[in-house]
Amino acid sequence: EYFADGITEDLITDLSKLSGLFVVGRNSVFVYKGKATNLQQVARELGVRHILEGSVRKSGQRLRITGQLIDGVTGGHLWADRYDRELTDIFALQDEITRTIIEQLQVRLLDTETAKPERAPTRNADAYTCVLKGRRFYHMRSRRYLESARRCFLEALERDPNYARAFVGLADCDTRLNDWYGDRNPVEEILAMIRRALEIEPDMADAYAAKGLALQIAGRDDEAAQAYRRALELDPQCYEAHHNFARYHRARKNHADAVRHFVRALEIMPDDYRSPLLAAGDFDALGKRDERDRSLRLGLNRAEEAIMRNPTHTDPLELGAAVLAGSGEHEQAREWLERALDLDPDRIEIQGYNFACAYALIGETDQALDWLERIIGNLGHSQRVWMKADPDLDPLRDHPRFIRLLETQAGDVQR
Repeated sequence: EYFADGITEDLITDLSKLSGLFVVGRNSVFVYKGKATNLQQVARELGVRHILEGSVRKSGQRLRITGQLIDGVTGGHLWADRYDRELTDIFALQDEITRTIIEQLQVRLLDTETAKPERAPTRNADAYTCVLKGRRFYHMRSRRYLESARRCFLEALERDPNYARAFVGLADCDTRLNDWYGDRNPVEEILAMIRRALEIEPDMADAYAAKGLALQIAGRDDEAAQAYRRALELDPQCYEAHHNFARYHRARKNHADAVRHFVRALEIMPDDYRSPLLAAGDFDALGKRDERDRSLRLGLNRAEEAIMRNPTHTDPLELGAAVLAGSGEHEQAREWLERALDLDPDRIEIQGYNFACAYALIGETDQALDWLERIIGNLGHSQRVWMKADPDLDPLRDHPRFIRLLETQAGDVQR
């Protein structure tokens, strides 16, 4: 799946560069991924004339890619083909598919354009595959997935030492491991990786988003905000910049700004459950109850879908449990907490924070404080700022144990 998603994103990028084509972005397209659809209806909903549909199968180093170009009005086939290739041919194959589509649509190219768009952040197919896999693991968030993602990015750099996306992925992993799990990766080394990525690709929005996160975790908040803004100048659809900037604003109770960025993030990534679940709290703080309820429903539906896709993924269960508890759905919240514990009963990590939130909202104060005491030593600067402003923990704020926790953790740690 991660490989098919990567190819789809690259084809969208290539075709979007051509002035003769309007191409719908990934956030709109991915809504239809994996669903049985009527392509003529899809074309009407998206406002397009043609649809490129395809599939990817991968076995070892062999690929089978099918593609068909559909007339969205008549439903007829303009072109269809099947490609059996070695993985090392993937970039040439993507260029070939792009050229074929251009020919079939008879797109007029400007003199400065070619039918073979500039691409290749790497030409090493194995490095490309490692980065796609690493990105998928990174978004699954738990320590074991972050460590798997980190190994993927390191392997990508072994295969291509000048692969900017791999440097950014590695920097993001080290930053998250610092903030969520108490690791001590030096922030200057993380920033050095990001500088290297920007030397290779100076206008890479994801690199500035990673820089913002690293600076935010280190407590350099003004610099972090500047980096997020630069990322969004370069790419207004940069998911990481929107989601992390939203969390930045949420921790500072800038609820209107947090909502704005969370909403853009959930639109850009159609399987993102975290942004709508977190945005619900900001809508609530703004007194927008209808928007809060819609955001909750969307987030919980997406969380359920994420669990169905990967039943061993505990993050949607844990975050969903906290949100359910805050909505008064205490029994369902307990059920989700039990499911998460059954999957990984021995874990002591940042996901324990969501357990604490859920138990606090349910009214089980001692359990909530037990979880906080287990994980608070691992929290980085950003998570501590978040904790001080998090309304989920308001039921605990006058409790002597909670007050002592804040006192013992006073003073931000810069890593």
